Amino acid sequence: MNLALIGHWDAWQPFQTSFRSCGSIEISIANMYKADRAHKEEVYVVGFVPCTYVPNDVPESFDPFLEPLMKDLVTGFIDGFKVPYPLEVSIDNFQADEMPIIRVLLLCWAGDHPGQCEIGKFLNQGKCGCRRCKIIGKQGDYSHHYYYGDNRFHCRYPWEIRDIQLEQENLYDLDNETRITVRKKQSSERGFTGTSLLHKYLYPLYGFDILQHMVIDVFHTVPLNLCKNQVQRLLELELIDKTYLDEQIKIFPWTTELKAGRLPVVVGKDGKGLAFWKAEGFQKFAYPMLETVLEGKLQNLNEVDILSSVARFTELHFNSGRDGWNDDMIKLHEKLAKRINVKIEETQGLEMCTISVHNMLHVHEDILNFSATDNYWCAVFERAVKDYVKRSHNCKGVEGTFASAEARREYLKSLQPEIMTDYYRGQETKQGIVSSGERARIECLRESHNALLIGSKSQVVELTNCDHEKICASLSLCRTDVSKIVSVTKRCFVKNLGYDGTVLSNSDNVIVSHHETETVVSIERFMSVNCGMQGYHLVVESTVKPFHLTDNGETVRNILNGFPKVQLQPDGEKLFLVPEKIQRKVMLYDCGDNVATVVDYMRKLKKLPYELIVPVYPEQNDMLLIQGEEPGDAWYAKVISVDKARQTIDVYFYVERRQDLGRFVRETIGRTAKNTVSFDSIIAVAHGQWINANCWQKAI
Repeated sequence: MNLALIGHWDAWQPFQTSFRSCGSIEISIANMYKADRAHKEEVYVVGFVPCTYVPNDVPESFDPFLEPLMKDLVTGFIDGFKVPYPLEVSIDNFQADEMPIIRVLLLCWAGDHPGQCEIGKFLNQGKCGCRRCKIIGKQGDYSHHYYYGDNRFHCRYPWEIRDIQLEQENLYDLDNETRITVRKKQSSERGFTGTSLLHKYLYPLYGFDILQHMVIDVFHTVPLNLCKNQVQRLLELELIDKTYLDEQIKIFPWTTELKAGRLPVVVGKDGKGLAFWKAEGFQKFAYPMLETVLEGKLQNLNEVDILSSVARFTELHFNSGRDGWNDDMIKLHEKLAKRINVKIEETQGLEMCTISVHNMLHVHEDILNFSATDNYWCAVFERAVKDYVKRSHNCKGVEGTFASAEARREYLKSLQPEIMTDYYRGQETKQGIVSSGERARIECLRESHNALLIGSKSQVVELTNCDHEKICASLSLCRTDVSKIVSVTKRCFVKNLGYDGTVLSNSDNVIVSHHETETVVSIERFMSVNCGMQGYHLVVESTVKPFHLTDNGETVRNILNGFPKVQLQPDGEKLFLVPEKIQRKVMLYDCGDNVATVVDYMRKLKKLPYELIVPVYPEQNDMLLIQGEEPGDAWYAKVISVDKARQTIDVYFYVERRQDLGRFVRETIGRTAKNTVSFDSIIAVAHGQWINANCWQKAI
C-alpha cells in the first residue's frame, strides 16, 4: 500500500499577540477522498515549534524540527513501515496481510508565502522574490519594498523559468559561504537563502522539486491578498460610498448555506470594520457580491476591469474549479492572471504589484501538476490551528501541552469504531419523507434516492383540480393514477445540488430546466404524491419569475458578471416539476424598479461569454490586430511608432488584396494615412511575415 502525503508549515499566535508565537508542521493524506481529507480530524501533527525562541535571521532555524520527518519519509519510501491491518476492512484491488508494508512519499508541500519561504529557504519577496521564475523586482518610490512591474512587456517576453538542476550550484555556494554580508548579497541576487531539507533528502530520492512541488496557496493569495488589497483601495480612495456599501452588506440575500460560514460585516464610516473580515468574508464579497452591488457605481473602467478579474479568480477557485478543471479553464486562468498584472500596474501603480499578484501567474502550473487548488490549500490546516489554541494550558511551555493533547487525540481516534449509517436502517422512506436533513443525506448516499423530503408525514392537503391536472401532466400520468391527497413539507434534500447535496426550503429561488431552457422559479412547497402502482413521486410546486427583457426581446444581464435579471412582480405561471429538474440554487438581489438580479453563484464557469484579451506590448514594425467598430471586427495595422508614456501607437492600416488573398497592403497613402491608436484597442499581434516594406503575408 502506498500513501502520498501533503506537508504543511505555518506559524501562529496562541495568545492573540505577536509577543509569543508557535508553529506546527503537519501532514494530511493526499490519496484520501477529498470529502474526508477536508476534515480537520484528518490533519496529523509532526511537531510544534516554539517560534519565539527560534532565530529569525538564520535559514537553518527550522531544520532540526523538520529533519525527523525527512528521515521518516526516506525510510518509508525505501523500506516502508510494517503496520497491523484490520482484516475486516476491505479495499478494492488490495489484498491485505496481517502486517502489510506501507510506503510513503511527500507529494507536495503547502503553506502561505512566508511559510513556504521559510521551509524552502527562498527569498521572501525582495529583488528575486519568485521561486518559479527569475523575475527582478524594483523598489518603490516611497518605500524599500520590492514590487514586480514591466508586466505588459513580460506578457510578450516571459521571464526565464527556474530549473532546479541549474540552481544547485547557487544552493551549494550559499551553503558554503561563511561571510554574512556576502551571503545576504548572494541571496538577494539568486532568490535563495540556503538549501532546503526537502531538496537535500527528497530530490535525490524521487525528484521532489522544491520549485514546482511547493505549491502556491490560493486560500491565502486570492482572498487575503488580492481581494483584500482591492477592497482596501476602494474604501481608502472613496471609490465607493461606505454608507451604500454597508447598506448592501446588511440587505444582501445570502442563502442558508452561505450564512453558515463567515460573511462580510459592515465597514463603518471610518472603514475599521474591515479588520473583522476573514478570508471567507473576502471570498464571498469578491464573488458573488462584488459585481452585483457595484453595477453602475464605478466610472473608471480600468478599476472595474480589475475588480471583475478578481471576481473571476474567486469564482474559478472557490466554485467552478472545485468540480475539476478543463483545458479551457486553465487557459482562461492564465490569461486572467496576465491581464490583471498589467492592469494593476498601469491603473493602480507599481506599489500594488506585490509578490502575491505575481504568483497568480504560476497558479495554473500547480493545477496542471496537482489538479484543483482546493485539494492542497491551507483551509483545513487553518481550521486545525483553531483547535490547538482552544485547548486548556497554563501559558507556559504551550508547545508541549499542544503536542501531548494532539498525540492523545490521534491515538484515541485510532481506537474509535467506524461510524456506521445503520442508525437509520429500518426506518421507512416509502413516501420519500424523512425526519431530518442528516438522515436525508445518509439515505441518499446509501440508496438510489436523488432527493428526499424533510418533515412530517402527517401534513397532508387535497389538491385543487387545476393543480392535480398540472401534476399529472408533469409526471406524464393519467389522472386516475395520481391521488389528489398529497403529503407536503417545507424542505427537501437534493443530492446532486452543490458539492455534498443541498437542503432547499420553501421561498428559496432556484434555476430549473423547463422545456429545455433554464427558468428561474420561487419554491412554494414540496409534495409526495401517491401514484398507485408506480409508487410515490416527489414534486416541487413553484412560481416562475419572468426574465426582464429588452425592447428586442433579449434578457437583460448584469454587464459585469452576466447574471440575468428577472421581474419581481407580477409572478409568472405556476410550475409543478420533479426535483431532478432543479439545476442550481440562486439568490434574487433587488436592484430597484421591480427588477432583481439572479445571483447565480452556483454556476459552472467554463469560459467567458466574450473574448478575453491579454494586453499586448507593441513594437515598431509589428503587424497588429486592432479592435474595429463592431465586436469581432479586427483591423490590420502596422506600427510606425510607440508612445509608452501616453500608451498609444501610430499605425498605418492595411487591407487584404482581393486578387491575392492573405497578402495585405497599405489602405491609404499620404499624410492622412497615419492613425493614433490606444493600447487598449490592440487585440493581438498578427501572425505572418513581411514580404517587403509595404506588403505583409498572413500566416496560414
